[in-house]
Amino acid sequence: MKVILTTLNSKYIHTSHALYLLDSAIEDICESHVKEFTIKDNIERVTKNLISYQADLICFAIYIWNVKETLKVIEVLRETTDVKVCVGGPEVSYDVKHFVNKTGIDFLVSGEGEEMLRELIQNKLNATSLNIATKEHPYATPNQVNLNWLETLNSPYRKLKDINNRLVYFESSRGCPYQCSFCLSSLEKGVRFFSTEYLKKELLYLIEHDVKTVKFLDRTFNTKLSFAKELFDFIIAHYKEGQTFQFEITGDILPTEIILYLNEKAPKGLFRFEIGIQSTNQETNNLVDRNQDLDILLENIRLIQEANVIDLHLDLIAGLPKESYHSFEKTFNDIFQIKPLELQLGFLKMLRGTKIRNQADLYGYHFDQESPYEITKHDDLSEEDIFNIHLAEEGLEKYWNKHKTDRTIHYLVSIKKNYFQLFYEIGRYWFDHYQRFTNFQQIDLYERLYLYAKSNNYDATVVLDLLKFDYLTNAKTKPKRFYQTIDKKERNHLFRQIMVYDSNYHIDDLFKYSYLEILTLDPITMEKEQMVLVVTYKQQTTYRLFKLKKLL
Repeated sequence: MKVILTTLNSKYIHTSHALYLLDSAIEDICESHVKEFTIKDNIERVTKNLISYQADLICFAIYIWNVKETLKVIEVLRETTDVKVCVGGPEVSYDVKHFVNKTGIDFLVSGEGEEMLRELIQNKLNATSLNIATKEHPYATPNQVNLNWLETLNSPYRKLKDINNRLVYFESSRGCPYQCSFCLSSLEKGVRFFSTEYLKKELLYLIEHDVKTVKFLDRTFNTKLSFAKELFDFIIAHYKEGQTFQFEITGDILPTEIILYLNEKAPKGLFRFEIGIQSTNQETNNLVDRNQDLDILLENIRLIQEANVIDLHLDLIAGLPKESYHSFEKTFNDIFQIKPLELQLGFLKMLRGTKIRNQADLYGYHFDQESPYEITKHDDLSEEDIFNIHLAEEGLEKYWNKHKTDRTIHYLVSIKKNYFQLFYEIGRYWFDHYQRFTNFQQIDLYERLYLYAKSNNYDATVVLDLLKFDYLTNAKTKPKRFYQTIDKKERNHLFRQIMVYDSNYHIDDLFKYSYLEILTLDPITMEKEQMVLVVTYKQQTTYRLFKLKKLL
């Protein structure tokens, strides 16, 4: 029997850990092939590629981000071939009847699929398990796999191709100890761990093969602290420059001594922690079965940030029960006061099978019926409120999370104490003047922020100088001019003065590879003094600041 295991990843850089595990689980009983595509690939080309294998069974891993495109592939597939189709994955596991009745789907595996798919193939595609649904039997209970058995299979990580250029997903456990009502992980029972011996062997393979980014799939990596620390220690001991390991961490159960230990022992940039805060409204947290000690959480985040060793990514969710616009504004400002390196503002999605979806009427939820099932309003949050929060999200993403305008945006943040309002105003300015947030050039990012600041009574001279600094120092190659204030004659004179002042500069480099700009303040110290900024784009972008009076 020939079996194709496939999925549509959101981007090429991503890999599907599930497919390679499934391949390891069935490769001894059939001829199996893994085929990864992306949601941007042409549907007909994907279908033709799959048909060309002349398989007996094609298995699709379905997630919230690819369900629409995958169902289209299956529809086209069914028009041209009678190959059997099996689907699985979190998107289809908890609303079995809805999906198994879709055109073209023969089997649906609910929950963890390694054992069930193996059983289906061994039974010559006769579904006998309670964990496999068919149109004749449209019911299935989610399955859980014995992790000890998975460890005996051929390594899924060693099947990956081009791993130097892709993000590798890695799992050290399955399940989550928490029961947040908006999360699919709340539907799983308990937490199960792979053995540390197995994990160290697989991690060492990825480290030695120069994988740049390894993202742990564990919902709460620090559930079992001794387990987490052992893996932290192993990764630190085998550190290779340029590699990053990402973990989802529950911030208020991370002991201070572990934070201090990692701050001291871990190389900068080796670890990246993703911490879901979601809301600081205690009533809201209680309603979604989420318990967190905000004081401990914020203190732990401060400890991590102060050391500047571990990168932090924080998450908020807009649209949770009983969280109004002003309540969410407070949530945002509560968290933003610690100036996180990256803050993601997401919107509640009513995932199939979750408790919050079943409680939708209780809070007056309206939401999209197709994936990603994002809410459009509830009793305490209007459609206009949600639109305005989306505007704030756009401002946040473009000017805080991208780190292209750090000097400028930190200045604006220092002036505007209502942080949420600042990003909302920036998003509103973009929408009112340009109606769209896509299809813009890099220079537009800077020009539009300047025009926003100028129209909102910020010190336009200071903002312009900071934007020039951000714009010129963030460019990888010599960019077009941005609000040029110096003529060619004056520039040439200053270049020659700089060569007198510093013999390391050469005339060819200055004239061919460098930009020069006069600023009214020092963008580093923010002191008011005329400065000459020289940015050179040769092998890499470098800059130097000179006091103008010392050059004249």
